[in-house]
Amino acid sequence: MHVTIIGIGPGHPDQITVQAVNALNAHDVILLPTKAGTTTGDTRRSIAQRHLVNPDAHRLIDLPMPSVRNRPRGAYRHSVQQFREQQAAAIAAALDALDVTNVAILTWGCPTLFDGTIEGVRTYPGVQMDVIPGVTSVSALAAAHGVAQTEIGQSVLITTGRQLQHGLPANHGTVVDMVDAKGHVWTQDPAGWTAYWGAFVGLAQEELDHGPLDEMQQRIPAKRAELAETHGWLFDVTLLRQDHQDQNPPEPDI
Repeated sequence: MHVTIIGIGPGHPDQITVQAVNALNAHDVILLPTKAGTTTGDTRRSIAQRHLVNPDAHRLIDLPMPSVRNRPRGAYRHSVQQFREQQAAAIAAALDALDVTNVAILTWGCPTLFDGTIEGVRTYPGVQMDVIPGVTSVSALAAAHGVAQTEIGQSVLITTGRQLQHGLPANHGTVVDMVDAKGHVWTQDPAGWTAYWGAFVGLAQEELDHGPLDEMQQRIPAKRAELAETHGWLFDVTLLRQDHQDQNPPEPDI
C-alpha cells in the first residue's frame, strides 16, 4: 500500500499548494478524516471537490477518527500515546477496507505540525508513504494579521497550552500557542506581551482580534466559549509577541 498524506491548509480553499492539488488529482481514492460534531470532514470534501479536475472520477471516502475529547485519562504522555494508537487503528481499518494500492489522506493544515497522521500511517504493515506539506494555521494567522512570525535576532517558539501552565517563556521574541483547549494563555501574566488571536483562520467563520494581552484576556475567553457553543467545536491559535526586547542582541558566532 502506498499512502500520500496531503496537507490542505487550515481551511481556506485557496490555501492549498500546487503540489497538493497535483497529488490530489493523481489519486482515485481519497480519504477524508472526519470527527463527530465538527465540520472538518465537510470542509475537506469541499476543498477536494473544488480542486479535482474531474470530481466524478475520484472516490471521496470518509475516515472516522477518534475525538480528542474521548482521549484516555491518565499520565499525559501515556494517554496521548494511547490516543495515537486509536488514530492508527482507525487509519488501518480504513486502509484494510480498500481495494486499491494507492490512496491519499487529506490532513488539516500541515501534517508535520501537531498531527498524528504520519505516525498512524507509518505503523501500517508494509506501507510506503509520501508527505505533502501544507500551509500551517500559524502562517495563516500571521498573514491574516499582517505580521511576521520572526523579528531581528529573535526566535519563535511554537508550543501548546499545557506547556504554558508555568508561565510564558521570556527567552523568545514570539510564542505561538496552539492546542490550548483550556485557554491557559489567557491566565498568564500579561505584562509586556501583545497577542494576535484567530479562530477558524481561513474559514468562512473566521474571527480575528489583537491587542495588549491584558486587554485580550478580558474579551477572548468569552468569545471562545461563544464560538464553541455556536459551531460545536473550536480551533484557535494565538501569536504572542514580547513588547520590550533587547534592541541590540549579540551577534551570532557564525
